Amino acid sequence: MITIEIECASCKGTGLYKGAGERDGAAVVCSECKGTGKVDFSYNEFTGRKLMDGVTRVYHGNYKLHGKIISDKDVVDEDNKMIKFSQYGCTYDKWINGGTPVHFKCLYCPYEADNSGEGNEPLERCQKGIGKSQKIADCGFYYEKETCWDMFENIDF
Repeated sequence: MITIEIECASCKGTGLYKGAGERDGAAVVCSECKGTGKVDFSYNEFTGRKLMDGVTRVYHGNYKLHGKIISDKDVVDEDNKMIKFSQYGCTYDKWINGGTPVHFKCLYCPYEADNSGEGNEPLERCQKGIGKSQKIADCGFYYEKETCWDMFENIDF
């Protein structure tokens, strides 16, 4: 473990904090660094990616799934619909060797897969489907995710 002193991110090295409660020329001693302007930062030097026990499948981040529970096994969801997790993501061995997980095409759309904001919709129909609300839940095509994925995968970037 390596420990170094770094500038306190909370006070930007000043040792003082000035927020909504500190008016005019008033400031308080920074609670993170206790007024020193510095904090200790500890880290382990990277020596290569480590293996994780018990993992058999790897998927893209779960934040895209809106809190859905994921598994490495095919399951029947609360709506009695089969979710074939085995068709998505990739095996852990494949990922370790540079593979890229396949998106959950049945659980989210291309816009959710890489939503970098308004004006960066992956399909022309995204902007039309979402409209002015910019909420994916309002998309008129949301229940046609498989069609959107087919369209997205046939785009010539």
